[in-house]
Amino acid sequence: MARRPLTERSAQGWNQQPGRRMGGSQKRVYGKGSTASSRAVLSEQFLDENEVDQQNVQGGHGKAVSPLSSSLSSALSYTLSLEDGAKHVSPAPAGSVSEKGKEVQNLLVVDSTAATYISPLLAECDKPKGLYDFLTWAEKAAKTFKVTKVAEGSYGEVFKLEKKDMPSERSVPTPEHGQQAQGSSIFKLIPLRPKSSKSAKQTSLESLVREVQMLKLMDPVPGFARFKGLKVLRGSYPPSFGEAYYYHKARRPSDSQNPRPSTYRDKQLWALIEMDDAGEDLENLKSPSVYQIFDIFWLTCCALSYGEEEAAFEHRDLHIGNICIKPTTTRSSTTKTPANTLPDANLPPTTSFGRSSLNVTIIDYTLSRATTATSSSSSNEASSPNSSKSSSAPPVTTKPSIIYTPLPPNSSIFTQSTSRHPVPNPTLQRQNSTYRAMLRHAQSVEARSRAEDPSRENRKRDMWQRFMPRTNALWLAALLWTLLRRFEQGAERGGGSKSVGSGGNDDAGEEGRERLVLAGLRSLLDLLDGEEMLDSAGAVVLAAIERGLLQRRDWDGVRACLDGDADSGSCSATK
Repeated sequence: MARRPLTERSAQGWNQQPGRRMGGSQKRVYGKGSTASSRAVLSEQFLDENEVDQQNVQGGHGKAVSPLSSSLSSALSYTLSLEDGAKHVSPAPAGSVSEKGKEVQNLLVVDSTAATYISPLLAECDKPKGLYDFLTWAEKAAKTFKVTKVAEGSYGEVFKLEKKDMPSERSVPTPEHGQQAQGSSIFKLIPLRPKSSKSAKQTSLESLVREVQMLKLMDPVPGFARFKGLKVLRGSYPPSFGEAYYYHKARRPSDSQNPRPSTYRDKQLWALIEMDDAGEDLENLKSPSVYQIFDIFWLTCCALSYGEEEAAFEHRDLHIGNICIKPTTTRSSTTKTPANTLPDANLPPTTSFGRSSLNVTIIDYTLSRATTATSSSSSNEASSPNSSKSSSAPPVTTKPSIIYTPLPPNSSIFTQSTSRHPVPNPTLQRQNSTYRAMLRHAQSVEARSRAEDPSRENRKRDMWQRFMPRTNALWLAALLWTLLRRFEQGAERGGGSKSVGSGGNDDAGEEGRERLVLAGLRSLLDLLDGEEMLDSAGAVVLAAIERGLLQRRDWDGVRACLDGDADSGSCSATK
């Protein structure tokens, strides 16, 4: 389905309910390899035909089982019975699993109490829906994959799993646009708060369920994290993950604040969320070039505008740690240091977008808000495909639901202060002021809504349920401010990236073009921080085009890059 040009949509249209929503069979596929089913799930690849006798393990309807992922579903014979309130785990029929398959059964544990508690989270898992033994799963994974800790957050740790037989990172070519990097995945390891606990150091079940639902919902939308799967684990920290934790702590002690692995006992519950590797977050981009700022900002803005349209999406926490960048073409000599990528000197001088060879992914939807799609299906769709009888039952309609996180006015994100820091941190101050601006806007929207509709039902509604896309515009302003400040700091240190040709010779025309782009970005920041309240990411695009701060040629390139258009010349400028 062709996407209408943005300028053909009214500005008011962006402020109302989303037009086309994601969900069910109505999901659109963008580019190559963008659906979850087309992406290899690394957490299952170490369970292959070497461990499961394919002659003895059969899938549904008598078909042979795929050795990559379906074999896991069949060979691990315990299946959690959610129909009975997830109160027991039942084994598969005797004789249906080979001797080697029985060894794989050890991955799942029987714990009826835990199964009952985590049943809402297990419902979000792919088959088999069960509780995995963390130590056993990690031991098998360590035989095939190298485990590296790459980051951490208040929710838990972030690890990368890479195949041990992959070439060294320097020799791995950057994938062409539309292709997925093979051989590695990112895993968020999140400790689940026990039912009887209120510890702030572990995540609640409700919060985890919301995050997984949000990941699934936003997965097909360009510019958002690619979700691969979810596993629920039980057990203490395995050695491979513990070693990765301590190696990271030794190298980056200031970035290792979470509890030590020894803190967790053998009955600890975990959520392991697998996603595509989206690259490095913007915290690592210390001295961005002008063209990197241009590309990052407009790719982020475009992704948010898609989210607004498709799912009434607000991020509500889009600081630079929640935006990842990654080289997208072979023009970059490394996949590790995106700040060193140089613009293509052969691009037309009238084009600004695509000169950084970067693409953007928005991550971490802990505080986000979105609306699920309305879907309908008839009862015969759920019947056996081998059945010759058709049902005349009326279609079953699923009402849209809102995924959101309540944010009381006294939440720490609204009350925290940087005054206690020994050294002023303007970036953190801007981030905190954005949280508070978001709260003021939400309270203003709530007050107007109650005045217009004083009904009891409207008064009882949590204000954070409402679709208020101006919050996206507020975070876009904070993003642009932060990137421009880092550019200016880099220029003062003499470390800012310069737009030079591939031969290294200064190009006066290119430097003049860079100054024009920089001036446009500064004018855009004045617009975002000005009195005119742009009320969505889509409205930011419209205002920028109307004022000549964004050329239509560049906007077409941004959309083609995110949509994965193979004919658009990757994420480089359209010629």
